[in-house]
Amino acid sequence: MEESSDTKGASLETLKERAKELDCLYRVDEILNNSRLTLAEIFEGIIVVLPSGFRFPEVCRVEIIYENHRYQSEDFARSRISDGVDIKSNGKVVGRINVIYATEVSRAEEGYFLEKEKRLIKTIADRIEQTVFFCHLL
Repeated sequence: MEESSDTKGASLETLKERAKELDCLYRVDEILNNSRLTLAEIFEGIIVVLPSGFRFPEVCRVEIIYENHRYQSEDFARSRISDGVDIKSNGKVVGRINVIYATEVSRAEEGYFLEKEKRLIKTIADRIEQTVFFCHLL
């Protein structure tokens, strides 16, 4: 049975999205594993890289709040199109990653943010938690 061009196009688009997310995760890992960076520099680096993992990187903005310090994309503003995950240390909330779309974007069946994008935010929050824990051990 032959796939329709619509099905092939959708499959190709899905693969492109997964590749973007994976590339983003690799780049965030490089930042987190750079022992020369301070936590502030790590958060600033993540803010620059994280939008690349989303469907609409050109209008994606990121904010990381950690211990009452805010690190934000240059033109970050509150938006009704947002998602976020808490950052924890020893079971206590110490911060949050917020991701927004600065302008209206098309909504997928699963919402404005794909499930894989939500998982990307959660994975990065988990990695930040590990990095913070490690930094406190030193």
